[in-house]
Amino acid sequence: MEIIWVRRNLRIEDNRLFSQKCVKPLLLYIFDPFELSNTGTIRANFIFHQLQMLKEKLSSFGLKLYVFHAEPEKVFYLLEEKHKIFAIYSSFLYNKYDRELLQKLSQFNAKDLNDNYLLNDFNFITKNGKPFKVYTQYRNEAFKYVGKLCEQRYEFSIKDCNTLPFDDNSILRIEGRHIVPHPFDLKTLGYEQIQLREEFIKRPEDLLEDFKEKLPAYELERDFPAKNSTSYLSAHLSFGTISVRKVFSWALSQKSSEKFLDELMWREFFNYILKNFPETEDGVNLQPVDIEWDYNQDRLKSWQEGKTGVPLIDAGMRQLNNEGYIHNRVRMVVASFLVKNLHINWLEGEKYFAKQLTDYDPASNIGNWQWVSGIGTDPKSLYRIYNPYIQSQKFDPECEYIKKYVPELRSLEPEKIHSEEYLLKSTVSNYPKPIVKFSDSAKEFGMRRKRKERRGWEF
Repeated sequence: MEIIWVRRNLRIEDNRLFSQKCVKPLLLYIFDPFELSNTGTIRANFIFHQLQMLKEKLSSFGLKLYVFHAEPEKVFYLLEEKHKIFAIYSSFLYNKYDRELLQKLSQFNAKDLNDNYLLNDFNFITKNGKPFKVYTQYRNEAFKYVGKLCEQRYEFSIKDCNTLPFDDNSILRIEGRHIVPHPFDLKTLGYEQIQLREEFIKRPEDLLEDFKEKLPAYELERDFPAKNSTSYLSAHLSFGTISVRKVFSWALSQKSSEKFLDELMWREFFNYILKNFPETEDGVNLQPVDIEWDYNQDRLKSWQEGKTGVPLIDAGMRQLNNEGYIHNRVRMVVASFLVKNLHINWLEGEKYFAKQLTDYDPASNIGNWQWVSGIGTDPKSLYRIYNPYIQSQKFDPECEYIKKYVPELRSLEPEKIHSEEYLLKSTVSNYPKPIVKFSDSAKEFGMRRKRKERRGWEF
């Protein structure tokens, strides 16, 4: 028996998994307890909703997708007892868990058909034969291949599928040595059902159509969090509800799409970095610098809950907690604040984002946090510290975004919200004073970072 194990590729169209020439494969999706332990309620709802959509589409072709809630190895061991497994076709990322899982499943002839990135099968190198570390150099080399790769499409070729003696509209668990069906709902997985943002429910093809109207102003307006100026495709790309080839192809066909293409290439670059420098997941610096971290749990909690007393930081973190989404400009500012003003290890922020973000992607999350921290691919970012008051004044001048998520500040004039001095000296009802002073904490970060010897490092 051959198995097609759907993971982060929740679609029918242009899906490499479904193009395999298998004879009656068994179609599976597995809710992995380890992955669920690091998955917040909003992302779980998004995945479950998209899985339901996929099951309905497959059902319209007379195909059954069985859903398990169990450790993947246990699922395959139990299936192996009754059905000889000849191959498992699935998609694996470059994070440590996926790399180790792929190795463990090699006994079942697991094949990695990674389909989440356009350039995944290429490993570009410098003239010295080493991986690129500089984004611009990588982009200049890699972008040459984008147009041709976009032309490739994978046809749906599954005509029939294998079945199990269970209702496919249930969630299957392994209890002892038995497969036991449970209700097909989020409660079975330990989550409550909630209302998702419209963009998480909307068809990604419709989001592209909406984005077409925003594209001419995208480069100018994308940094303003109160404006509806972005594509909202990140979660759909992360979980494969739309083909990355389709998105790239669409972008190439549009005018004024250079900045959007650049964002897509950054996503490819961070995947490339994690592939070539897997040690970054464990906090290994790509830059020759050590930082003396603070381990103040009260400050970390204030940041996580959006109660730092710094308006833009609190608005961003509350948006993340309430919606499973945070505007990209604000992501950079809240990350910079945690690392360079609260002096807390970027791994703490990466871990929190990994649980809360609906569009969580290991490579992008790790890469972005390292980039902001100044220990990733860009040495200049070590000295770049985002002042949240200047950022809010520049990109949220009327405080529309801030007041939406921090109602305690709705009665204040924008100039007061943008003023650190005012917030430090005044008392705002039900709102804390800033937990650090920006200039002092930024200077302290400068003293906490220590350059290593350059010997052995390449620049």
